[in-house]
Amino acid sequence: MLSPMNVSISDQNFPGSAETGPFAILNALVSTSSGLGLKSLLKRTSELEQSKKKRVAILLILKDLQDHGLVEQIPPQQHNNRARGGVIWKPTQRGRNYLQRLTRRRSSMPGKYVETSLDDAIKVSGWERLREAFRDGRVRTQVNAQLEAWNKVDWSNVPEETALKWEFDMDTKQWENKKEITVKIHPNSFAKGGMRQCFRMKKIDSSFTGQNWSHASPYVAKRYLDSEVGDRDDGKAYKDDVRLHIECMEWAEKYNACRPPKRVEFMNAWLIQIPNRDGSPYFHVERYIVGDYVKYNSNAGFVQVGDEAGASGHLRATPQAFSHYTYEVSGKQKMVVDMQGVQDFFTDPQIHSYCKEYGGGDLGALGFAHFFRSHICNSLHC
Repeated sequence: MLSPMNVSISDQNFPGSAETGPFAILNALVSTSSGLGLKSLLKRTSELEQSKKKRVAILLILKDLQDHGLVEQIPPQQHNNRARGGVIWKPTQRGRNYLQRLTRRRSSMPGKYVETSLDDAIKVSGWERLREAFRDGRVRTQVNAQLEAWNKVDWSNVPEETALKWEFDMDTKQWENKKEITVKIHPNSFAKGGMRQCFRMKKIDSSFTGQNWSHASPYVAKRYLDSEVGDRDDGKAYKDDVRLHIECMEWAEKYNACRPPKRVEFMNAWLIQIPNRDGSPYFHVERYIVGDYVKYNSNAGFVQVGDEAGASGHLRATPQAFSHYTYEVSGKQKMVVDMQGVQDFFTDPQIHSYCKEYGGGDLGALGFAHFFRSHICNSLHC
């Protein structure tokens, strides 16, 4: 099996055409109804030779598209064409819809392709930035840092568990459970908030890491402190949280289409359910990102300040501009707040709405008032 850890990523020599990047891969997957294996993808994606390094590059892009909910991985025991052997990849409905929107946009925005989130440098021209990040070693550095952070704790006595992966489709408004995954969740919480606590989680991917848990993908699994609240009504609280999170991703996509100086990116969120545990508990799951966690604003009017602040006194202009943007573009009916995360990747947002439809953290019109009480408009989108 291939692993990025045993490949010299820093001296990769990628082809120059943006058509051989994430857009081409997603387009190739959408063009077939039965899915494609890695070898078929290499053949359909022009200019990519079937070398070991190029296959690792394709796998990295597939993994990132998967983290964005645009593609899914089907293991051999779950797809019909057993003759192929190995894993196949298929686009999700969200991926098909995203590609349609992206294709329509390309005529007026040449050079803009599917952006990836492997590094904060991968923003506008995803494939070109990915090539640059591979060449100077940033991708390898980030992957190593993520794995190192999770491998600092002892996993030897943590059991493997089978989990059901649940994802919410914003287009159909339905929850989808299409596959089982193998995970390890460390029993010791490493962070705790007012309502939830965070656990280290690893997810095995046999096509990428084999069965080597030291190279397994690092995630954060979040669990309500009050388990009765979280698991009530078949995990309704967890499902509502993920639906809100994905709606915030849709708002970010609209905001980024305005070409701001810095983009807003929310980590993809999904649920797992562990049927072999008592009560079949749910966990809210997001990819782990290395860096300092900062809260930029809250649902009650708090705004982070700091030594690096500009004229407004606020530490970052982008989170505040994005919150104001969502209020204006929604017709003053909604506002995304609780902007927090690592670097330019945000997580755990909250939405205020005029009708108070987003749970206990939705303060409605009072939440709007709290925001504008401390808000100072800046030059981005205010």
